[in-house]
Amino acid sequence: MTELDLQLIDKNSRLEDFGYDAHVPASTLKQYLRGLPDCLLTNALIPDWNKIPLLSTEADRVQRIGQLINQLPKVNYDNLRYLIRF
Repeated sequence: MTELDLQLIDKNSRLEDFGYDAHVPASTLKQYLRGLPDCLLTNALIPDWNKIPLLSTEADRVQRIGQLINQLPKVNYDNLRYLIRF
C-alpha cells in the first residue's frame, strides 16, 4: 500500500474499493511491527507481560496490563494507542 492510499483510507472504507485484498493491510502491519527496533511492548517488559495469565482474577490481570502499558516508552505507548483506536 502506498502512503497516499493509507491517507485516503478511513475507518469506514472498504479495501476492495481500493483494489486491495484484506490480507494486504494485515501483512503490511506485520511487516511494520517486525521492522521496529524493539518489540512494541518492549523486550524489557516481556517477562512481566508473560506473568499476567498467572494472576488469579481478571481484575488483577486488567490492572497489571494498565500498569505495564503506562511503563511503555512514549513512542511505544502512542503507537499502541493508535493501533488500538484504528
